[in-house]
Amino acid sequence: MYSYLASQDWTVHEAGLYGLTTPSIVEKLRAVHAFVLSEDTPGEEDPYIAQLSAALHFVGEAAVLPDGAEKFQAWQEVYPYLAAPTVDTVELADSLATAAHRGQQDKSGAEYINHPRAVSAIVAERGGSPEQQMAALLHDVVEDTSATLPHLADLGVPATVRDLVNALSHRPGEPRPHYLERVKSVPDAVLIKRADIEHNSSPERMAVLDPATRERLTAKYTDALAVLAVA
Repeated sequence: MYSYLASQDWTVHEAGLYGLTTPSIVEKLRAVHAFVLSEDTPGEEDPYIAQLSAALHFVGEAAVLPDGAEKFQAWQEVYPYLAAPTVDTVELADSLATAAHRGQQDKSGAEYINHPRAVSAIVAERGGSPEQQMAALLHDVVEDTSATLPHLADLGVPATVRDLVNALSHRPGEPRPHYLERVKSVPDAVLIKRADIEHNSSPERMAVLDPATRERLTAKYTDALAVLAVA
């Protein structure tokens, strides 16, 4: 665990989350200790995914601090994947996705996490593997939250799942035809994208949209399915 961290340099962005310029292992520990021992109530305001990924590596250190074990237990109840060696089950992926999307809502005002959960359920119904179900839960995390693929790697999300999330994440400014071709080039991602479209175009989700938006999205989803049908 520590040999891995010792060989890794944090990015400027990650260091900036802690107010650090060139963080050493000791500084990382201190930053994570401060995070774990903060007075914030777990779940009230979601911290950066980078902080969560860092905390994963230092469960032991947090526990030996004054009140550390009690404080970390409170965080663990909200973020159970922190204490897991890797986020390698559907249940832990659901916990991570819930944390990442906390506070986000869809166009109807419902909690956004309901969407990736529904997509994952469709993938499961269509015979998708556990890795595909995990990727379905995480499919919007990189695109729509502060999480990055390196953060997911730091949390132990399997490479196969990260590859699917990468394929499903629409890059800023990326032409949609290029995006769909990229999805199509990763066969296991196609099932997830089709499930994503199926849920987005469901009658109950379409019903909350104005007629113009429904028409635009219907055409968009129809074109996408046509491209993906030949995958």
